[in-house]
Amino acid sequence: MTTRNVKVTLMLAVVATLFVPISAMAINDNQSIGKTVFKTEIPQKVADKTLEKLQQLEEQRDQATSDAEKNQIQNQMDKIMQQAREQRKAIDPQRKAEYELKVDLLTDAIAQERLNISSTGKENVIPWTMISYDGNEDALAVGIHQDYAALENMQKYAQMIRALLGSDVDLVVYNGADYWNLGTCTSRTSDCTSIEAGVQMQVINHGFCTTGFKATFNSKSGFVTAGHCADNETGNNVGQATISNVIGKVTKETYNKGSSFETCDCAFIESTTSVDAKIFGVSIYPDHTGTAQQNDWVKMSGKKNGVQTGTVDFTSASITVKDGTTLVQVVIATYFSEDGDSGAPTLEAFSADPAFLGTNVAFNDAHTQSAYVKYSKFESHFAGIVWGF
Repeated sequence: MTTRNVKVTLMLAVVATLFVPISAMAINDNQSIGKTVFKTEIPQKVADKTLEKLQQLEEQRDQATSDAEKNQIQNQMDKIMQQAREQRKAIDPQRKAEYELKVDLLTDAIAQERLNISSTGKENVIPWTMISYDGNEDALAVGIHQDYAALENMQKYAQMIRALLGSDVDLVVYNGADYWNLGTCTSRTSDCTSIEAGVQMQVINHGFCTTGFKATFNSKSGFVTAGHCADNETGNNVGQATISNVIGKVTKETYNKGSSFETCDCAFIESTTSVDAKIFGVSIYPDHTGTAQQNDWVKMSGKKNGVQTGTVDFTSASITVKDGTTLVQVVIATYFSEDGDSGAPTLEAFSADPAFLGTNVAFNDAHTQSAYVKYSKFESHFAGIVWGF
């Protein structure tokens, strides 16, 4: 079948598996029927001229020599961001919360194999790559693995989802390409005299990752990173930039490889070397936490790709990664990341007072989206953690 985008509004037949346009059938028993949008092409990265303009202004601001000039440029950036916010589609908070609950319900149902529409077993379990609430479409967005993203399959998966969540759920079913990647690699950087976020680290028996933001946990000073960078290594050594230069140990990690509902791909590293509350490559450091909303500008500072900026696509998504783990309630943004950037701090972009948002953990094969764990997930899994502002 020719690859193409198909956008049609459909309704689910009560008895059969037939799909027909809403306009062609009467709605019985006062049932409301949700919309369905099918997108069979893999989404591609689109140039963002607003982002490019903001990046140019940020560079000018950082090179400015006087406070007056810096403030003038920052005011230009603030004005551009405010105009962009005013152009956004309004999102109903109650509906957003309702659909983010559906994300978790659907993720769990698929993991527990409760979503079959026949008795034939696993062949009818949805091969999904990401599930999220899409505020722009105002619908539940479900990415299907590229090997199963034919239109006829998408129609079947839409039926399965509605059988669980109800016929009134609005759906976007799209080609989600491949499963997500967790970042490790083999490149090197130099050792740091005082460790800061955004530089190369390595846990014994693992590949290279990125140091996250400074924190204190159980009265121990150190920093956070992605849990899969330290999987099953609690108590073992950590090096920076490589394991040959030991700077601490893994105090706690919460990544459960293969888990069907992993809420915190998180780790805390106790450091025997001093740690600064700095982020490599960033000129203004955060002094508070924050939560990004859909379409907000965010950035990460990773050891592999440095500072990368994008906008938030989804604020609470589930993704399937290639080691078989399901990460849930992660934020999806359009900044570029790849192997080695896991653990990188994420923060607000283009702000004179940026908030710390979380920790980068994954990227998709097309490099159009990355995922980060919210700072609040660390706080709920590492009781008493204090950020190093």
